[in-house]
Amino acid sequence: MTDLRCIWCDEPVTDRHPVRVAFCGDSRIGDQLIHRECLVRTTVGGAGHQQGLCDDTEDPGPPGMSRHAAAYEAAEYREQQCQREREYLHVLRYLFSGRL
Repeated sequence: MTDLRCIWCDEPVTDRHPVRVAFCGDSRIGDQLIHRECLVRTTVGGAGHQQGLCDDTEDPGPPGMSRHAAAYEAAEYREQQCQREREYLHVLRYLFSGRL
């Protein structure tokens, strides 16, 4: 069996439903696999970046944390933020619905 590795963190992809992306970079060209959390991390940035704690340079994540673990943390942080935004929008819809 081929060792399928994530193009972001270079760890084995063992998820049941990994994400396939078209990739052209380094020596790998064509469809590549990436963990869902690594894809989120490449899109929204690390948790520190999302919190405005970085200086817009590459955010490697917390010291001593693997790239995959840092991506998981970033994806979890983003998911929490999205949940808060949904709750806030729900309150706004209620307030402006005229039901008060």
